Amino acid sequence: MNDGIQIRIGDLLYAVAKRWKWVLALSFVGLGLGIALNGLTYIRGKHMNYEITCSAAVTSQSAAGTFTGNSEYFNPNDFYLAQDMVDAAEYVLRSDRLLTDAASRAGLLNADPKTIRDLLEISRYHDTQILEMTLRWNNGDEGIRLLSGILDAAKAILPETLMIGAVSVIDAPSAVYLMSGSMYSNLWGFLIIAGFLMGIGIAVLDLIMRPTLLNLNDVEDILGLETIGTIPRDDWFFQKGRGILVKDGAKSSPAEQNFASSAYILQNLLGSKEETHCLYITSSEDGEGKTAVSANLAIHLSDMGKKVLLLDLDTRNPSLGGLFLDAVDYSHSLNALYKGEATPQEAVISLTGCLDFLPTVLERSAIPMDQVLFDFISSISGDYEYVLIDAPPVGRDSDTLSLNRIASVVLFVVRYDMVTLYEIQKSIEKLDKSGTRILGCIVNGTQSFWDGGFFAEKGPKDKKQDKKQDKKGAPMTLPGAAGGKKREKENDKAQQKPAPEAAGKKSGRHGRPEAKKTAGAGNTRLRNLLEELDETGSSPEWMTQMSDEEAVSALLRMGTDGSWKQDGPGTAGAYEREESDQTE
Repeated sequence: MNDGIQIRIGDLLYAVAKRWKWVLALSFVGLGLGIALNGLTYIRGKHMNYEITCSAAVTSQSAAGTFTGNSEYFNPNDFYLAQDMVDAAEYVLRSDRLLTDAASRAGLLNADPKTIRDLLEISRYHDTQILEMTLRWNNGDEGIRLLSGILDAAKAILPETLMIGAVSVIDAPSAVYLMSGSMYSNLWGFLIIAGFLMGIGIAVLDLIMRPTLLNLNDVEDILGLETIGTIPRDDWFFQKGRGILVKDGAKSSPAEQNFASSAYILQNLLGSKEETHCLYITSSEDGEGKTAVSANLAIHLSDMGKKVLLLDLDTRNPSLGGLFLDAVDYSHSLNALYKGEATPQEAVISLTGCLDFLPTVLERSAIPMDQVLFDFISSISGDYEYVLIDAPPVGRDSDTLSLNRIASVVLFVVRYDMVTLYEIQKSIEKLDKSGTRILGCIVNGTQSFWDGGFFAEKGPKDKKQDKKQDKKGAPMTLPGAAGGKKREKENDKAQQKPAPEAAGKKSGRHGRPEAKKTAGAGNTRLRNLLEELDETGSSPEWMTQMSDEEAVSALLRMGTDGSWKQDGPGTAGAYEREESDQTE
């Protein structure tokens, strides 16, 4: 397996879209904070909604109006002396003595010097002797009188305190009305943007810190498994309470079509060398959909006329029975069979003509995965072509690996965007080390941002090879059909090459036989399936010369776009399954 996880732009967009509630909630939090702060500034602003400004210059004149040396004329030394006096003059202007005198001159006897000082701003202009003064007050006329009183008081108090100095007014005090809360009138907008970006950041951080399966190519590139099927998210098909055997419009369901194509691919990969194919279906965690996958694969294999036994061996969390039965009768369960309270004929439930089911009842003491259990299963498996076992998640229960004693292969189920890739890799490594052969992977609940919502995501190879049907409903053209001159030349060359003597001797990842890439050397069973599903009814030469890999891609694509043949040989009655008597 490869640890080089790559994140696409589409993955980032999907992660943000998935966390849209977080993004929206944090945006509203930002809006709320902005409104609250704006309200506070409004309450504060209605008490000081006028701004009174003026400017004055500090001079070095004495109380008698003379400059240094008792001269009546200004000299350069007076200029530099005035600059040096600015800091001291500013301190005096903020003093309680001067502000109290100024309030008295303005007729504001109740004005507190501390309040005036908090609302008064004095700044020096470019290191000169010029001071700019700003006062915020709730009444324009009172503010002008108060600031004028400060200037007048400075002329009297500066010479008394510093023994020298005065102020010369440059701009007389003037008032400007301010709207309440204007200081933070745009604050709410910035906070909304901040909340929005914070939500996006959380979504992206979650994607980086906890990467899940979002790119279907990662199944092969990172996990090292072949994708047998991709089951799209289909809320209608998987709705609670819908009978899984009742085909009330499920024929056109995307999930139904993909389960059908996955069953065909599964049949081809298993081949026909063994009389009974026993496999167990597992996942990393609970909730990934292995039970639904097991049930639907069993149904579609039985639709093809195969004798199938479906077993529920998730003994600590049995849920397979709820998909078929209103209630599981103990006398028709694996529990009764294991304890010797029922015979195999009594325990096994016949759901349809080709599908039998052996459920499990939840008990305080779960059925152990021991040799006694496996002997029971082996004794009843001989009557079936396929035995599908719904096993516990291998990431949670290591007892799942004991099923290797009765099952030849394992099918791994991964839920799209649920379990971290790290946990999936750990589960696959555990299966690898146990010595079992992982047949492939089924990705359940695929979604895509690009479809305008979270809908079906096509497989990694289907997107490049998918072709649209015409408006009249013409059947899908499979690879190498009409117009494939280049393909015909390749097939002619391939016919001249000898087919391999023993197909499947070389093994790929996880012990699965490598797909044969020489045209004409593929499995004839797969070609027969394609001929059966092809709506044209013809059997062109190119179809018989497809490689297994190309035929598997064609089957996946036919299941995705719904062009697989609905009625035909071997499928009669597939959508009219009878419900057998499930009582004693």
